[in-house]
Amino acid sequence: MSLPDIIRSARLKAEHAGSRRVTLEHLTPEQVEELAAATLEWLRGRPGKPSADHQGWIQVSASQAAVLSMWVADQNLSDGEQKTLRPLRQQVYDLLHARGLIEKPPGQGSSVQVTPGGLWQANARTVTRENLGAWMIKCNPKVWDLQGFLDDDGDLIEDWAVQGNYRSGLMAPGDLIFFWVTGTDRQSVPPGVWGVGHVVAPCDWDVYQGDEGKSAADGYWLDRKRRTASELFCVRRHSAVRRASAEGGHRRGPALRKPGSAEKPADG
Repeated sequence: MSLPDIIRSARLKAEHAGSRRVTLEHLTPEQVEELAAATLEWLRGRPGKPSADHQGWIQVSASQAAVLSMWVADQNLSDGEQKTLRPLRQQVYDLLHARGLIEKPPGQGSSVQVTPGGLWQANARTVTRENLGAWMIKCNPKVWDLQGFLDDDGDLIEDWAVQGNYRSGLMAPGDLIFFWVTGTDRQSVPPGVWGVGHVVAPCDWDVYQGDEGKSAADGYWLDRKRRTASELFCVRRHSAVRRASAEGGHRRGPALRKPGSAEKPADG
């Protein structure tokens, strides 16, 4: 799917959902990867100056970055329609930041620090055991009540729903996992990487059987249809989930990975 098609699809899904803001939840995992790769490639080709903080990186001003303009080229969107894409742009920045590929301080006018080419090639999207660095598990606070979990003093998550595909089939005990919260800064739980953990067993099936068949995490599901449809779970422990209020903000940092490899989100 082309980049314009990805943006059109996301806008259409947001519209059908009654949302005025386009976010990652309106994209498939494959579209997220395509959009992130295209955005990184674009940023690496923009005019900039050598970074004062990282040798070999470039610093691209907000005006030169012009990511939204690239996304909506030839789509004739109004300024208001382009503004609906700002949350999506921030989430893509967060994803690239979490992978150690860019650094982007908060604020629309801040510059972007961009890694040189070679750390993650746009065409290297197939994950293998050899190039795996870490998994990224996604939490949508509108689907799973992370704020309620934190209010109940929760700090250990033992399983998470994933899609049944080749990537979840690759997950193995000992693999590093980052717990990534999606959304915008306006929600009670700010977006970003909130936890780190490890896979402790292969993914396992858990068919939902109604109230009698509840799993341990059912009490925090806000979207019952999503829970009913979720059957495959990654068995792992996340023990570094932090409260934003208690820790002075959510934790967001580069994922650990092998040189030249790409961390891929599991489809949770």
